[in-house]
Amino acid sequence: MASLLTYGNISNVTESWDHLLRIEDYEEKAGILLFRKFFAYEPQALKVFGFEAGTTLDDDFFKNPKVVTHAVQYTRMLGKAVNLLGPDIDVVNGILHNLGQKHRTAYGVKASFYSPMGKALIETLEELIGPKHFTEAVKESWVECFQAMSYEMIQSEGSRRHSC
Repeated sequence: MASLLTYGNISNVTESWDHLLRIEDYEEKAGILLFRKFFAYEPQALKVFGFEAGTTLDDDFFKNPKVVTHAVQYTRMLGKAVNLLGPDIDVVNGILHNLGQKHRTAYGVKASFYSPMGKALIETLEELIGPKHFTEAVKESWVECFQAMSYEMIQSEGSRRHSC
């Protein structure tokens, strides 16, 4: 699915990601902001991280080393995926497929978590990159890209069931 992304989509995504890289401590800033938004949209996802539903999502929560570490790791993983877009798209598809399977089986990530994560990602990028560089065309490219990546991760469930 990710192989269906256009050159324009890939170019918009990679160029906008380059703008994010210019922000000091971008991995932590983007990751924490993204997870603030994500947990607000999908509080059930707290269980995936070992927190109880209803946990107070205050500044102390987002300073928790476990949360910060995961937020930074997520941003790094996303950056690696962005860097592989284009000629290495088949590699990205395989990585995403395996990542989806691991997140589902080892951590309990549900397919329903992907949509709110995508929404949180788009809002985070829009906020940090700003309207000058995160135009409507760039936003549409990110939506296409995240949908394609999510598709690959979610598909890992279906292919596992059919291979048995």
